Amino acid sequence: MPPRLRELLDLYPCDSRAELEQSLETLENAVILLRRKMTIYPQRRTDPLFTPTMQHVEETATIDASGWVRLWLSAPLVSSRRQPSGYIGNTILLLLKNLRDSGTTLPWFDRAAVVITDCVARGRDNVFDPDNKDWKCVTNAMKGTLFEDDDGMTVTLLLRTEQREQKGCEITVLPVDDLLKFLTVPF
Repeated sequence: MPPRLRELLDLYPCDSRAELEQSLETLENAVILLRRKMTIYPQRRTDPLFTPTMQHVEETATIDASGWVRLWLSAPLVSSRRQPSGYIGNTILLLLKNLRDSGTTLPWFDRAAVVITDCVARGRDNVFDPDNKDWKCVTNAMKGTLFEDDDGMTVTLLLRTEQREQKGCEITVLPVDDLLKFLTVPF
């Protein structure tokens, strides 16, 4: 274990599940803060601070030919039994910001369908009921960027789970009138 991580863990001793979740939330907020600070500094390829030490996990945002926004997150959504994930919402905001910064115009949906597909490995994952997943952080992150509000009159939500080789979370945002078309397209 890296010494700095050991120091951090020593600062937050955990004697119960509640204390462990509080420490996890504190660490998650620190990661979000560091991620925001990293966007301030330009990347220098020769700087050892910017040399990846672990395998890169890809998260992507695209707009397809139909005008649908497609996001890929490298991990399935977490259980909603713990605090809502600021990290997932922050990742979605960064993906959409990067897409816009690349010159892509983000679509605006008066009535949107948000399809969240949790992709789990075959036979190896615990599959939670969809209502036990932290899906609210997804629609909250998109509110004001892709649609006005995430209320029931503006957003139709579809939660799905699929078994795939690659674990992750696929999020598709499309006009609600295209939902039938989406559901008839083979995966």
